[in-house]
Amino acid sequence: MLLSGEDHALLERAGELATLERSLAKARDGRGSFVLVSGEAGAGKTALVRAFCDTHRGAARVLWGMCDPLFTPQPLGPLLDIAEAAGGELAEVAQAAGVGPHDLAMTLRRELGGRQPAIVVVDDAQWADQATLDVIRLLASRLAGVRAAVIVAYRDDELDRWHPLRMVVGEIGAGQAIARIRLNPLSLDAVTDLAAPCGVSPAELYDKTLGNPFFVTEVLAAGGVGVPPTVRDAVLARAARLSRAAGELLEAVAIVLSQAELWLLDRVI
Repeated sequence: MLLSGEDHALLERAGELATLERSLAKARDGRGSFVLVSGEAGAGKTALVRAFCDTHRGAARVLWGMCDPLFTPQPLGPLLDIAEAAGGELAEVAQAAGVGPHDLAMTLRRELGGRQPAIVVVDDAQWADQATLDVIRLLASRLAGVRAAVIVAYRDDELDRWHPLRMVVGEIGAGQAIARIRLNPLSLDAVTDLAAPCGVSPAELYDKTLGNPFFVTEVLAAGGVGVPPTVRDAVLARAARLSRAAGELLEAVAIVLSQAELWLLDRVI
């Protein structure tokens, strides 16, 4: 039985889905809500939000914007996606030359004040440009009377102390309309459920993946033998973004014992 992240990433996610449901219920009542969905790479953030959106597609408008891992991010990239899906005034303003975050945020707010509730998603916000983060900050502070649940998903393990998104999350996180969801790895019980039909040792699979849903499902889809190319490429891509010093530390950690004293790492590097 081949497994995919989309099929099985929602194990142990009932509480998180309930939080999203409550946020949409508030939006239907005209009390706009804002949800921060975080977790490590492969935790299933996108799968969770997509499943939620698919459940309500038709009853609510789904406006989805993606942030892409570009060396030169497209200014307001995810907002352009959202504007294209929404059409009308929002699309016209988004396409206007020199449009600023404030004008776009206010136009989006008007768009979300209609009769039909909406789910607005900004995915992979760790790659958002400054203008997009400004729109997120402005929208989060102006949710009163908005019939929308705004969901911002991001990899929290990629945010250092100086990351711009870290500052935005800190500024908006104190609001009463803000909900937080952090996706934890799968438990050994969940990994056991997934591994059972495949004849793979659950304990060994859990030990190798630490319950990361992406790693678990990709290993099982590859038959449980070796490291799948998808996992290898994903790990190497993340490692390539590290500084030279961080890369040297990663290489050292990869060859020492699973637990080691800091003095040993210091000697190795």
